[in-house]
Amino acid sequence: MPENGGTEDNSLARKKSLDKLPARYQADIGDRQPDASPERDLKRRKKTASGHDAGLQTGAGFGRTERNIKSQRDTAMKDGDPALMGEGQETVYRDKKGKKLDMLNEFMRQQAVNEGKNFKIDKAQNEWGKGTVQKEEVEALRQELVEVASEPFARTIDNPRMEAMRKEVIRDGDP
Repeated sequence: MPENGGTEDNSLARKKSLDKLPARYQADIGDRQPDASPERDLKRRKKTASGHDAGLQTGAGFGRTERNIKSQRDTAMKDGDPALMGEGQETVYRDKKGKKLDMLNEFMRQQAVNEGKNFKIDKAQNEWGKGTVQKEEVEALRQELVEVASEPFARTIDNPRMEAMRKEVIRDGDP
């Protein structure tokens, strides 16, 4: 057994296994060093749209970056002009499709539509359950009330209208 804990046996086994590989791979694998990756410049890392560094990060690094970004946004909001931020502006209301609604005109239109619906519903409810005969009777009663209103208050016994009403009544035992 070798003095350094068997590393010579492992290196021989590795060389033998490298001999079995094609020549183009042997040169690449044999010359490798433990960490041959290039050094990265952390200051030139690409940024995402939110302002964070792109790529793998630690939780502490991400949190630090997030606090910096938040403090920058807060100072920008405090220093900004309130008029540009929308202070004192009217609220913009939109419909389901995203179109702007003119609130006063929209309210008036909605109110007119609702009143029209209510009128139609009331009219339809009054007409339900009434036949043509009942409608004619109501109209005749209305006409009679108009005629009575135009007559003088005092009626005499020989009033032709009252006499016609008495003659129309059918009595039991009349011929």
